[in-house]
Amino acid sequence: MVSAEKNAGFHECQLVTFHLGDDEFGADVIHVKEIVRVPEITRVPNALSYIEGACNLRGHVLPIIDGRARFNMEKKEKNENNRVLVIDVNGKATGIIVDRVSEVIRVNASDIEEPPQIVKNANADYVNGIVKLDNGNRLIMLLDIVKAVSGDGETRTQTMEKDISGDRFPKNSNASSSNAAVDEQLVSFLLGKEEYAIGIMQVKEIIRVPDIMKVPNCEAYVDGVVSIRNRLLPLINLRTYFGMEPKAITDQTRVLVVDMGGFTAGMIVDKVSEVIRVPADMILPPPKFSAQSGEQLKVQR
Repeated sequence: MVSAEKNAGFHECQLVTFHLGDDEFGADVIHVKEIVRVPEITRVPNALSYIEGACNLRGHVLPIIDGRARFNMEKKEKNENNRVLVIDVNGKATGIIVDRVSEVIRVNASDIEEPPQIVKNANADYVNGIVKLDNGNRLIMLLDIVKAVSGDGETRTQTMEKDISGDRFPKNSNASSSNAAVDEQLVSFLLGKEEYAIGIMQVKEIIRVPDIMKVPNCEAYVDGVVSIRNRLLPLINLRTYFGMEPKAITDQTRVLVVDMGGFTAGMIVDKVSEVIRVPADMILPPPKFSAQSGEQLKVQR
C-alpha cells in the first residue's frame, strides 16, 4: 500500500487512467505495454469466470481478462470505446478489457492517499491508494495492475496459454524477443476520419483539454496556453495546423503533451485511439508532395 515512507521514495508517477462503469482507475504506465482495440477473442472452456478468452497478438497468445468481471461489476456489451490494456506480468503479456481509456497523466506523490481501512482485505489487495485531483473532486483508484490481472488466476492463465497455443493460435516463426528491439511503439489518434500516430518516446502525457488562455496575435493554429503543474504549455490545434475544419471540443478530445526537442507543447486531437507496437519495417517514407511533408510524415503499411 501507499505509505508516507513509500511516498518519500518518489516525487511523481505516470499513470494510465481508465474507466469501468462510473469509476476511474489508474495503473502505473511502466506495466502497460500497449493499449489496443478489442480483438476477436476465442472462448476457453473451464477458465475462471473473469477470463474472457484469448486472442492472437502478432503471433503470440494473449489471455484476455474482462475488467468488469474481475472487479465484480455487471457485464455490458462491448462498444467502440472499449480497449484492452496489455499488461506485462512477470515477462508474460495479459490483456484486460476496460470500458474506455481516459488519459496518461503525471501525479505527485502528495496526491496519493492510503485507501480506507475498510477496503483493505485479501480480495482487494491490488488497491494501492486513492489519487485525489482537482481539490478532491476527482478520485482515481490506484491499482497494482499486475496483481489485479494475475491474482489467484496466474497459474490458470499460464496453463490456458499453453493449452491454446497450438493450431488455433499459430505462432509467428519470425516472432522472438529480439524483435522488440526493432519495434516502434506509437500513440495513434484521430483527426476527423483520418488516423495518425506519433512515437511514444515523444509523448510525455495525454490529458483532457484544460481551460485555455488565448494569446493575441499568435499563429492561427496556436489556441493559447494552459498551466500544467504551474508550467505554461502552448497548445497547437492540429486540425487548424493541417487545414481541417474546426470542431468543438468534446469529452473525447485530448491533448498530447509532446517533447518538441527544445521545448514542450500540447497538440489537440479529436480522440486518442491506441498505444501500439509495430515492426519498424512496416513504416515507410511517404510520397514526397513537398520538402516539408517528408519531415512530418511516415506511412504505416
